[in-house]
Amino acid sequence: MFLSDLSDEQKRAFISLARNFCQSDGVLAEAEDRFLEMFCAEMGLEPGTPGFEGETQELLRYFDTRKAKVSVLLELIGLGYADGNLDHAENEMVTRVASEFGISQGELSVLYDWVARQMELVQEAYELMDE
Repeated sequence: MFLSDLSDEQKRAFISLARNFCQSDGVLAEAEDRFLEMFCAEMGLEPGTPGFEGETQELLRYFDTRKAKVSVLLELIGLGYADGNLDHAENEMVTRVASEFGISQGELSVLYDWVARQMELVQEAYELMDE
């Protein structure tokens, strides 16, 4: 939703970060793979576009504004719920990223709440579409 606002470097860093995130629990769920494809489309990247090499902490240095940092966290939280639940490893990674970004636990809770409300609205929209 917010990825198109990232710079070209940030987009490549984000796709690598998202791939690392998907692998944090040791399983790449089909829904997560679809999210990665949607992220690429939203950012104007071809599916499978190479990101930057590096560990998560190295990738975080590309996100140097509050807008970019909050965007990354919102998208990672949503990605965590792609397979229906945010597992411990994914939650831990979100918490670690937030800490590296200087986002407080209180602010992170607000971001989790926002994603939950958005997911409820999306579900409501699908229910409206049902015949």
